[in-house]
Amino acid sequence: MRERKGLKPSQSQYFYHGEEPLAKIRVWIDRDQCIADMVCVSLCPDVFEMSEEDGKSQIVAKWRTDPNNVAEGVVPEDLKDCVQSAVESCPVSIIHMEEIPE
Repeated sequence: MRERKGLKPSQSQYFYHGEEPLAKIRVWIDRDQCIADMVCVSLCPDVFEMSEEDGKSQIVAKWRTDPNNVAEGVVPEDLKDCVQSAVESCPVSIIHMEEIPE
């Protein structure tokens, strides 16, 4: 998708490829239980990052559904595999995902 100078596509436009909408994946973290081992960040840095404030995992800002909630976001389907790897590899099983029906 081309961006015109000075204009950026809305977040919802990132979920389209051609004419077909892509599925979306809801991702959330139970941050209270995070042990900050960084497995999620190493497996899926496009979605997860470590907070500078408390050292725990959080969703990268561009995917957050609410800018004030660092624990939840919606990502495009092309990130599903890396999110799934993070879910399966988290040693305390605090990362969750579900497909959002169209």
